[in-house]
Amino acid sequence: MDTLAVFSPIHFPEREFDQKADYRAEKREHLRGRNNVTLCRSPTRDDDTRQIKNQLKEKRQQEFLRRRSMSPELKNLFCCWLCTQEALWREEALKNKLALLKEIAANLINTSDVLWTSRCNEDLLRNKIKVLEAQLQVCLQKFPKDGVKKLMLQMEKQRGTYEERALDALQKMTQEKSEALSKAETLQEALSAARAEAQRWESLYKELKLSSGNLRENQQLRYEQLEQLHTQVELSKSRELELREEVASLRREKQELQYNICLLEEDNQTLREELQQRQDGGDESRDFFMQQSLRSEEAQPRLTSRRDSQLEEELRHTQEKLQLKEKECEELQTEMHTMEQECQSSQARLSQCRDELRQLSHRHRRTIPCGSWWRVYVFFLLLLTIAGVAMLWCWHPPFRDQVDDLFSDIQTRIEDYLMEMASPRHSGCFRPI
Repeated sequence: MDTLAVFSPIHFPEREFDQKADYRAEKREHLRGRNNVTLCRSPTRDDDTRQIKNQLKEKRQQEFLRRRSMSPELKNLFCCWLCTQEALWREEALKNKLALLKEIAANLINTSDVLWTSRCNEDLLRNKIKVLEAQLQVCLQKFPKDGVKKLMLQMEKQRGTYEERALDALQKMTQEKSEALSKAETLQEALSAARAEAQRWESLYKELKLSSGNLRENQQLRYEQLEQLHTQVELSKSRELELREEVASLRREKQELQYNICLLEEDNQTLREELQQRQDGGDESRDFFMQQSLRSEEAQPRLTSRRDSQLEEELRHTQEKLQLKEKECEELQTEMHTMEQECQSSQARLSQCRDELRQLSHRHRRTIPCGSWWRVYVFFLLLLTIAGVAMLWCWHPPFRDQVDDLFSDIQTRIEDYLMEMASPRHSGCFRPI
């Protein structure tokens, strides 16, 4: 069977190619000699063409009659305008034709180059085919039938050995691939755990930042309220001093009025004594002096009563004002006490937050050695994986494509993660250089 397969007649593709080329040339000549009639257009009719020609003739006659009625200057201008328009139209048409010709020339040059290269390649292939046919004929003439059988058996044995070696290499490669995939999965799990831990720390940092901001705002508000209360207390103290000064001035006025009353009483007594001494005088003078004394005595009590009433009213008003101011001072003192308590509570919260931050920082410092051991372990695993990949890269070339795909996928994921962490949403926690 092998001998029959070797000495069977060989079909060369050169003859089929020549037949196809001849058939295509005949078909092209047939199409070139055919009339260029498109099937999509309907044949023209004589009536339609005559009607169109008559319409165009009527339009020309109307235009001719319209132009005859114009003045010679306007006719010349119109003729010049028509000439320019026609020249522009012809120029545009020529430009379009030149552009088309340039495109056609470029296409022809490209097609000629392609045809030339294809013909050259075809000639080279034909020469190679002829050389190979000659070599086959020489080989068939040299080798006998038994030698061909032996060669076939040797080739089959070599193929079997090569297949076994390839299977062994494939098995090794599959094992190494599975190991590399398992290592990649472990690395991916570690990376996901690190991402989760980073997100947790980031959320804690954000919460603490928000709480510290709120505490700062509350502290500022409390400080502002304390300043307002201090200003109010100072104003109330100044007002109290003014009221005390007014009360002192009123008391002084009261003392002066009492002193004046005492002086008036002494004057009255002196006048009465003088009147008693002059009782021996005339009746008229007595009556006159008596009337004057009575009038003065009546006027003095009235004045004193009026002054006393006014002073009493002013004293009442001042006492009421003092009572109101004392109440306001008590209210302000209570508010000050409450504000001091709130400030103390806010300071206690701030101290608690600072203690928590210190504890978190101490925990993070304690966990640093574990992280260093973990990094060493990961670095050792990476070295092992790199060595395994290098061995596979050298001994199994198809594995290179798979490794390239894997590394490209890992690189794209890392870049996506970095871009996501560098976005405005995570600008406060991570900013790559």
